Amino acid sequence: LKNKVQVDVIEYVTEYLANFRESLKFDVENTTSGPGWRMLSLLDIAIVLDNLISNSKKNGAHRVLVRFTQEGKQLMVDFCDDGYGVDLDIYTPETIFEEGVTNRRGGSGIGLHTIKFTMEEKLRGTIQFLGNGLYGIKGAAFRLIFN
Repeated sequence: LKNKVQVDVIEYVTEYLANFRESLKFDVENTTSGPGWRMLSLLDIAIVLDNLISNSKKNGAHRVLVRFTQEGKQLMVDFCDDGYGVDLDIYTPETIFEEGVTNRRGGSGIGLHTIKFTMEEKLRGTIQFLGNGLYGIKGAAFRLIFN
């Protein structure tokens, strides 16, 4: 799983999310014109997805919208849940990715930091916090960008 292999990110993410359908409802939208092939480690993409799903559950989400779009060669995966969202009175879109930052008592604050590190250092992409309440869903919205 650590070795990089040719993966259709769209297909892989869609199939991976099916493993969690008993605990979360996933709506998947794909507006891309074709497959999203990338060379990546399945372990690394699983770490990113597991942390996003875990954060959604911990923040009271029941539903997640996953939306695939493409701009040029970049593949974007928007991950939006109906949980509590990010408290922007306390955190900024930048500080939420810092190690140790958490909104839960007893939380470790490593989830979003791990996602950012994995996306940037291992998957040659990035993650962005898009905001709360996008696409008609009240919770937090994040964008994974695969170059």
